[in-house]
Amino acid sequence: VNFKCIEIKDFAESLLLHAGRRRIFFSATIGNPKMFCEELGLKSEETAFIRVGYSSFPLKNRPVYTRETGGLLTRGGQSDSDWKRTAETLIEILEQHPNQQGMILPYTDKIERKLSQLIQDLSPKQYKRLIQHDKSAHGRDAALDDWKSSKGGVIMSTYLNQGFDGKEAAFCIVVKLPHLSLGDVRTAKKMKANPAWYNQQTGIALAQMCGRAVRSRTEKAKIGR
Repeated sequence: VNFKCIEIKDFAESLLLHAGRRRIFFSATIGNPKMFCEELGLKSEETAFIRVGYSSFPLKNRPVYTRETGGLLTRGGQSDSDWKRTAETLIEILEQHPNQQGMILPYTDKIERKLSQLIQDLSPKQYKRLIQHDKSAHGRDAALDDWKSSKGGVIMSTYLNQGFDGKEAAFCIVVKLPHLSLGDVRTAKKMKANPAWYNQQTGIALAQMCGRAVRSRTEKAKIGR
């Protein structure tokens, strides 16, 4: 059983903010400053935001490709043909990078299972490149070690959505927009109270996923969504 606060702002002061009279938050995914203040219970008139409008990472090193050729993996659009079209698109991208390491970020366990099985059925050759893991820490770490030392391995994992340094990857595939599950009670309540919050969480998660492969200004990777 998990207990989560629907709103953290009433507890932020006692849990975090009291630690200093001045606090500095660093993040590339703060999103909407007004909403950030509301979430943490910060007073907007006492809070300053500094927005850096450039990146030292060259655009040519991190191109993002948006594609509509895959299937619609929405809540109401997960037909057999949608799943197959998505798997075929993944196989096509893997064939374009035959000897390069890559990442596939499926976002949910269900998507990972379905697409992994379809890739195995449709292209055993590309399936052999996939590296997956169970949900244990040992299994995950072993898979990551295998991937980092591989030649042309493609790791497929929901664990890598954020906070992972995947500089070995020459390409990164984000299978679908990372909408939070409305089956989660807290998410459903917060979305009902403020739909803009839900959209912002999707944007933040997508930005995190797109940033997994390029971790410095000299690294290069193609990002596909």
